[in-house]
Amino acid sequence: MTRSDSGRLEEKERTPLLCVAFENEAALRAAYRADMARGGVFVATPDPPELHRAVEVEFQWGEAHESLRLQGDVVGRQLPDGPDEPGVAVAFRLPASEVRGLFESRIPGLVDPAPFLGSLDSVFRVVAGALSASDPVADPLEASVLDLADSGLSLGRMLAVIPEPEDRVRRSVASLLEKGLLQAV
Repeated sequence: MTRSDSGRLEEKERTPLLCVAFENEAALRAAYRADMARGGVFVATPDPPELHRAVEVEFQWGEAHESLRLQGDVVGRQLPDGPDEPGVAVAFRLPASEVRGLFESRIPGLVDPAPFLGSLDSVFRVVAGALSASDPVADPLEASVLDLADSGLSLGRMLAVIPEPEDRVRRSVASLLEKGLLQAV
C-alpha cells in the first residue's frame, strides 16, 4: 500500500500473474518446442492485460505440481470479442538460452538426448522427391537446415550460419535424417 498526496492509502499496482497448466507431458513438450524454448508463450486468459504490461507467468506440470515462474512483457493480445481464443503473447525477459536452461534442468528428458554426432565436415543432400511444395516443413530450424544442405554446406558451415545452439542444430539434422528428408553424402 502507498499513501497518496491526499493521505488516502492506495493499493500499489500489482504485476498480473498468468498461469499455464499442462494436462500431460506431451502438451508441455509441444508448447516448449513451439514457443517457450524460443523465448515466449501465448497464455489464454479471458481478461488479457494491456500491451507492454509487465507480467509474471507461472508454468505448472506433473503430479507433484511442479512449477516455474518467469517475468515477461505482453507483446500481443487477442481480445475476447475476436474470433480467436482470448489471451496474450508474452516475451520472457530472460534470454531464450536461459529460459531453455531453466526448463531443461527441471524436466528430465525434455530435450532429446541424442543429437546427430557426425563430424563438422559431414555434407548432406535433400532426398529428391521426399518433400513436396504442398507439404512444407513446419519447424523453421529444420527448414533452414534443408535449405543449407540443398546449398551444399557442411555441418560445420551450417553451425556457423544458424544462430541456434549446436545441439539443437544437430537434433534437427538427426530428425531430418530419420524422416528420410536428408541423406549423408
